[in-house]
Amino acid sequence: MAARAPVRYGGAVSTPAIQLDALTKRFGSRTAVNAVTLEVPRGCVYGLVGPNGAGKTTLMRTMLGFTPASSGSATILEQRMPRGRAIVYPRIGVIIEEPRFYPFLTGRENLGQIVAARPEEVSRDGVDRALATVDLADRADDRVKGYSLGMRQRLGIARALLHDPELLILDEPSNGLDPPGIRDMRLLLRSLADSGRTVFVSSHQLAEMELMCDHVAVLKDGAIVAEGAVSDLTGPGAGGDGVAGATGRTILIGVTDVVAARSALESHGLVATVVDAPDPSCLHVTLVADAPADASATLNELLVGAGVRVGRLERVTRTLEQRFLEIVE
Repeated sequence: MAARAPVRYGGAVSTPAIQLDALTKRFGSRTAVNAVTLEVPRGCVYGLVGPNGAGKTTLMRTMLGFTPASSGSATILEQRMPRGRAIVYPRIGVIIEEPRFYPFLTGRENLGQIVAARPEEVSRDGVDRALATVDLADRADDRVKGYSLGMRQRLGIARALLHDPELLILDEPSNGLDPPGIRDMRLLLRSLADSGRTVFVSSHQLAEMELMCDHVAVLKDGAIVAEGAVSDLTGPGAGGDGVAGATGRTILIGVTDVVAARSALESHGLVATVVDAPDPSCLHVTLVADAPADASATLNELLVGAGVRVGRLERVTRTLEQRFLEIVE
């Protein structure tokens, strides 16, 4: 079956860190990755979201050359994969699935094993730098068997950062973490992108991805079904907001006199529909398609002029979770 054409928001960014062109991976008659095309801009956090079994891990393994693609291509840091992996691998940090360590060694000793195996790429100073980056410096000399899951995940990030990579590719780094651990992981990955690195991360923790990511691609049954900046996916123009067939043009207005407000609004040329909101003191007002950007201010002036006090006025937007459910369902 042909891949569903993705819903796209915004424009592509030049010189992407990752570029996939109709990348496909089949296992016999089953298509795990279905003609995926996307570009990951440099210096951002790019999220790959989708339910369990959507193909996120297989997509990462295929684009890295860990498993051969059935068709299509993957280019990472301007190198075609897997042909360019000798050039690419020293420049990236990767965690696919849960990181594993020697439990009887300390965190520092575990990272020291990497230094010993790759002395041409990693210095011992790099161990201290990586541990400090993930906030494990004070526990670096404790045995890993005493680490919490969140600490082991952070140690995995430290291992990926040892050689100071410009691109991080992380598969479900928040999986199994408690809320404080998820928050710490989010802040860590955001700080890495703010320092100039590119972070490509998969997850089904949609609320966290909305807070952390600059761009998101939604994966369903191995295919990208929506892709773009988080603000475009969740903002007022992102899609229907469930009110009288609106398409991102709805304003929630809280007033002191609902009857008078409805009468004033329904006669205005900027207003398409007015319906009751769940809060009895509020109305959902849907604007006409060509309403100007300052339409909210105009309606506020209208209501004040009609003697109606306005206590609340805000655009109705969608969370990433709501948009995700709309898209995949």
